[in-house]
Amino acid sequence: MTPDYAAAAQYGVPAPQVLRTLGNLVEGERVTQIVEGGRRFALVVKLPEAARSAHGLGQILIETPNGRIPLSKIATIEESDGPNQISRDDGKRRIVLSANAQGRALSDIVTDMRQLSPRPSFRRATSSPWVASSRRRSRRPA
Repeated sequence: MTPDYAAAAQYGVPAPQVLRTLGNLVEGERVTQIVEGGRRFALVVKLPEAARSAHGLGQILIETPNGRIPLSKIATIEESDGPNQISRDDGKRRIVLSANAQGRALSDIVTDMRQLSPRPSFRRATSSPWVASSRRRSRRPA
């Protein structure tokens, strides 16, 4: 989503507020915690999957001083490729690609991925390590 700052100003809507609210609706916002016995669960509110498309997001009504308007009036919304989450480790950006691997050794899959994926060209002081890990699932007896 790219806000149209001039249009947002015309409608009296602060663009940063729209970005923050939309982010919470799409990614989810923790609104409370539910305690059940000794366990705790976060209650997260977010838009249903169908409303998270470019068209669906454009139809979300935004509150303005003069009434509600569709988000598409103050922003351009389009789908594009990119990481779905960027984390940070020691102040450095980290993008994680994960996949399920069944029936093959993880080392074989990493080897195949290295052969298929061209080595990315990064600016200085960046790296692209390949790290593979496995998680064993324990099955409870029936």
